[in-house]
Amino acid sequence: MMFLTACGTTPAPDFRGRWREVNAIDAQPRPIPLRPQQRFVVLPSDRTLKDVVERWGRESRRGVAYRAPMNFSVHLAATKVTATDLDAALQQLASAYAAQAVELSLQGNTIVVTGGMGAAAPAGGDGNGAP
Repeated sequence: MMFLTACGTTPAPDFRGRWREVNAIDAQPRPIPLRPQQRFVVLPSDRTLKDVVERWGRESRRGVAYRAPMNFSVHLAATKVTATDLDAALQQLASAYAAQAVELSLQGNTIVVTGGMGAAAPAGGDGNGAP
């Protein structure tokens, strides 16, 4: 009975993805990046603007100077930010927070956040996205 069930098994799945045959050699050399290109995006887990720039600072090994007098919650326009260059990402994020007069820049090896005076905190809010 055991031999009959062994012959009746399903075939191995068709594996797809990033794998190569062990004995395959490229005909020509191809460049292989040692570090994958970093993408700067706003994630759903980033609840506030400060969370975003602090994470970007860690990921890019840069310091963060958050000098704005208040923090702002992440909103829909901010989630559209996507760039491989930190300067471009900061410009996109500054555009998303333009109504709040937030300015973001890269000064040397530090991400600097200033401004934030353009909009008052919502009634009952603490500026951190919490009621």
